[in-house]
Amino acid sequence: MKAIKERCLFCDDINVYSYGLCRSCFENLNFDSHFPFKLSNLDRIVVGVEYVGMIRKIISDFKFRDKVYYYKLFSEILTEKLFAESLSKDYKQITYVPMHIKDLKKRGYNQSKLIAQGICDNTLMDLIEPARKIKLTKEQVKTESTEERLTNIKGAFKGTEPLSGGIIIVDDVITTGATVNELAGVLKSMGAKKVAALVAASPQNL
Repeated sequence: MKAIKERCLFCDDINVYSYGLCRSCFENLNFDSHFPFKLSNLDRIVVGVEYVGMIRKIISDFKFRDKVYYYKLFSEILTEKLFAESLSKDYKQITYVPMHIKDLKKRGYNQSKLIAQGICDNTLMDLIEPARKIKLTKEQVKTESTEERLTNIKGAFKGTEPLSGGIIIVDDVITTGATVNELAGVLKSMGAKKVAALVAASPQNL
């Protein structure tokens, strides 16, 4: 039986360079990405790559076209960011932004959970599920203003178990930060001392 050649996750080139991508696709990534705003319930916000060009297409395919294999790309990038930013010193557990049960049934998977599980597999950190989404909301990208996003996500999450110490929330994209900030507030109300967000991508022109 012939061995199956590894190919670039994005363009199918047979010469894979890093993170499952060929050199050309890899060089399209901007790792010097950050979230410029302070959020009231978050102690740290770490971003993997800039949400632009190829990454926009990859995340769209990952979320809406069943290309679940992209979780590995983001989990590897965020694992490196986690260690580079020394998050493991203060944060011992990992969670993710939960989906409402109706949305989960419709999509069939939670892309943020897949990324979070990949990070835990890489780091041996614990993946926990201390909150669930109880409010069916409009997709944040379909809201027209920051105020509408805050109203849309307000009261969307409910804690399910007591917490202690530090916890990291994993998500795919951060724009206004309304979603992760709302979830972080719930986690702190459940006893978390520190909450960080580890996010795959963010636009740079916010």
